[in-house]
Amino acid sequence: MPDSIIALQWAVQPATADRLSELLAGFALQPSVWHHVQEPCAVLSLYFESPEEAEACCRQLSPALAEWQELFEEPLPEARSSVLAREDWAESWKRYFKPRRVSNHVIVRPSWEALPESRLGDVEVQIDPGMCFGTGQHGTTVACIRFLDQVVETHAGQPVLDAGCGSGIIAIAAAKLGLAPVFAFDIDEHAVTVTRENCAINGVAHLVTAESIDLTEWTSHRQWQIVVANILAEVLIAQAERLAAAVVQDQAARLILSGILHGQFPAVRERYKSLGFDLSATEVIDEWTSGLFIRR
Repeated sequence: MPDSIIALQWAVQPATADRLSELLAGFALQPSVWHHVQEPCAVLSLYFESPEEAEACCRQLSPALAEWQELFEEPLPEARSSVLAREDWAESWKRYFKPRRVSNHVIVRPSWEALPESRLGDVEVQIDPGMCFGTGQHGTTVACIRFLDQVVETHAGQPVLDAGCGSGIIAIAAAKLGLAPVFAFDIDEHAVTVTRENCAINGVAHLVTAESIDLTEWTSHRQWQIVVANILAEVLIAQAERLAAAVVQDQAARLILSGILHGQFPAVRERYKSLGFDLSATEVIDEWTSGLFIRR
């Protein structure tokens, strides 16, 4: 393992840094934000194992950054690349990442923190930060876990599809809550590898199957009682028929959609309404609205 990592950094106003952080998390990227104490400025950083990974991320983000520009009150500057000692990165995460109860029964914690006082029925998801993946504390991930925590009361033992699994946090939470087996997929092969590793660490590898799949080319050969898709709104709309086809033809079926900015949610809701899904509940966290849908 190399002694250094690559940091992509944006120096912007605090409000811009906070909003950009929320938007990047929709790509399963986990930035850190440093706010200057005395000056109205902030630095947002993304970390990568190699220059090649950083360049690939820049290519992937370029169209989205252009689209998001209108959401900021200032022109978004080009990211600055720099080299950072790995120890500095690791120690900064240990100061930042603490255990958190993200739903009624699910606690997310890093390996270096002890499990806080728990209640009957609690489950823990152990996740350590990776270079390109979040830690399960972003609003879109939290919303999905909260919905799963709700539906397990009536759907315990039912299978789950996790579309766009990232580092596997939602799949692990589902399995530990008693929603299994779980089939998880992501277009990113590295994400699939991380999901498998995290499932093993959490003792649910026998309950979760993870594969590398491009949703735009995917045709499901089976259906699930519970489908979770934590993907950007544009993809949810464009691939709505594929995702809808993965949900069983049953009024007890549940569809959880996340990764949706507030202003985009009405379009997502109407698209799935046209395919036979009614909105049952919403979770609004930070810049994001997530929905729990029931097949009509």
